[in-house]
Amino acid sequence: MNTPHQELSDAAAASAAPALGPDELDEIDTLLDDLRTRGEEIPQWEFCDGFLTALICSRRPIPPSEYLPMLLGDGSAIDLAEGEALPLLPAFADAAQQARFIELWMRRWNEVEAQLDAPVETLDDDRTFQPEAMDMRGAVASLPEDQRAEMAGQEIPSFGQVWALGFMFAVENWPEDWAAPRDKEAAKWLDDALDSIVALTEDDTGKPEVCMFSEDGPPSTSQARVETFGEAIWAVYDLRQLWKSLGRASKPCASCPNPAATNPAGAAAAKNSRSATGPERLRKNSPCPLCTPKHPHSSLQILAIARAMAAFCASIGCVFAHLSGTANSFSASEQESPLTSPFAPSQPRCLFAIESIATAA
Repeated sequence: MNTPHQELSDAAAASAAPALGPDELDEIDTLLDDLRTRGEEIPQWEFCDGFLTALICSRRPIPPSEYLPMLLGDGSAIDLAEGEALPLLPAFADAAQQARFIELWMRRWNEVEAQLDAPVETLDDDRTFQPEAMDMRGAVASLPEDQRAEMAGQEIPSFGQVWALGFMFAVENWPEDWAAPRDKEAAKWLDDALDSIVALTEDDTGKPEVCMFSEDGPPSTSQARVETFGEAIWAVYDLRQLWKSLGRASKPCASCPNPAATNPAGAAAAKNSRSATGPERLRKNSPCPLCTPKHPHSSLQILAIARAMAAFCASIGCVFAHLSGTANSFSASEQESPLTSPFAPSQPRCLFAIESIATAA
């Protein structure tokens, strides 16, 4: 069976590896910091996680030779012969560093795939998909007053905003793989799901009511934002199920005189992944994406998100660095860091957020 990761033969063993824990997440943050010394537009891990999630939800299996240069390079796909291994990318110091990044990337990839394919109905299910999102405003607000003063004037992203920007960055760069199907019901499903994620790219301007960083932290996030984050999680499930039900295209084509014949198996039904009471979604055809109208979202809106991504991540880079340095200083002095204490060793960074949303629901 053809998979998008055949180029990463050495990473195949990662499929049996456990999910990323706090140590591995710290390692990948450090690795990305090093990559940023050779390319200032290398994004934060939260952005990468959104990008990775969109790739998993994409209709076409996009190979690493396409997506890694888009995420970590100049965007130019690498032309590889069948069976040829991925060469060393300019962003990496050496082959060992690239191999380690790919290993960690594949462990997260496999974890997200397993979560999205699990039959969950509530957000507090242990198997529920958990975006690698961090409440940066809550983290900053939890710092001592003198350290908060050092960060005055810095633009701090809303909860889940950087993750959603990463997701939409992938959507914008492979528009043919996200084109609306001709089936009106399927197109609406796609549109509604992407609307939910686009909403997360916007700033949280509501009144801070809860802290998604820690249970007893100062309010940093509006209740509306909490609900938007929950809807975005369900939207990811919907997108994954949509393309699985239509069938995955191995390669976009320039024309398709008989779209229904492109994938006869596309008649499979897609069931609502949230609850048995939701509407049943049936797909009759799997038309070629390039034979259908583009996604009904404003192309200018999506393009603006992509253009703002580099500047936005650059503007918050020092915020991440400051928080990282603070956490390290606490560790060195054997004190409990306010940046890490809410997360037990087996918990991802957003688990408290997931639990908060489920409780509110």
